[in-house]
Amino acid sequence: RLAFVGRLFGPEITPHWAPKDARDVIVTPKPEVDDDPERVLRETGGRFDDDQKRRALYVLLGRIQPTEEQKLWLGSVVDSLLR
Repeated sequence: RLAFVGRLFGPEITPHWAPKDARDVIVTPKPEVDDDPERVLRETGGRFDDDQKRRALYVLLGRIQPTEEQKLWLGSVVDSLLR
């Protein structure tokens, strides 16, 4: 599971999924991505790199209960990040 999480969300998130110490669960805010993660994921002009998109996906999934339409879209986002 940790290998999958690392591949999908990036290596900086992996320690938060299986911390040795509860203090390691804190993820440092990145307002340029965290404030509007869906905008980051939908942007196609190259403004955001894959690491920023992985973080945006992580943040978005932590905030929403996706609709069926969003699930389809998020599936394509996940596929693109796993390539």
